[in-house]
Amino acid sequence: MKLISTEKVKGYNKYYMDTAVECKIANSKGQLYFVFEHKSYPDPGVLLQILSYMTVTWDEQKKKNKPLTPVIPVVIYHGFSSWNVTTHFQGQFNSLNESVKPYTPEFNYVLIDLTRIPTEEIEQKAKDTPFLMASFAFNEVGSFT
Repeated sequence: MKLISTEKVKGYNKYYMDTAVECKIANSKGQLYFVFEHKSYPDPGVLLQILSYMTVTWDEQKKKNKPLTPVIPVVIYHGFSSWNVTTHFQGQFNSLNESVKPYTPEFNYVLIDLTRIPTEEIEQKAKDTPFLMASFAFNEVGSFT
């Protein structure tokens, strides 16, 4: 894998994908973008936010006459309440009729719900990884907060 540039510009706005790599996909050279979106509360707008990352990436590639790159969205949730947002785009529409589905975009995101991972497991992984440990706040008794 080789990291590639992640800065995208649309109009006056700059977007940054978290990670973009060039790699082999089914024995062929290809590129994948990974977008990591961190959420501390269930955000029903996350699907539109991810879609905007995807479209700005593809708009730029089209302008440069380059092939489109698949974008794999990952949402990392670390809030207090349960994540109750659908993980697929069409799921945000109320009672989407089957006859309309073929004309509506569809994609999923990977959900990493840290609230479902025991605190001890997160603390242990953080202790084994200095970068991750530095990223977390610990209270005075050394517990993950």
